[in-house]
Amino acid sequence: MKFAHATPAPLLSDALERAYMHTTLSNGESLSIMPTIRKIGSAAYKAGAVVLRVIDNHLAALNDARARDIRYTNSQW
Repeated sequence: MKFAHATPAPLLSDALERAYMHTTLSNGESLSIMPTIRKIGSAAYKAGAVVLRVIDNHLAALNDARARDIRYTNSQW
């Protein structure tokens, strides 16, 4: 029994790949991962700061509600 193994077709032909690489390399940018890592790190830092700010605001609201509740329950009518 023979199995036909399909070879995956290349996504880009050689000419397209050459043109893509030429365009990428000719615009003066180096092929570096560091700018992408910096952008991801910056976005993660900003997202973390927002989350911490939301948590801080939530805890402040809870503390304020507790303080108002204590004043209300200790007051005499």
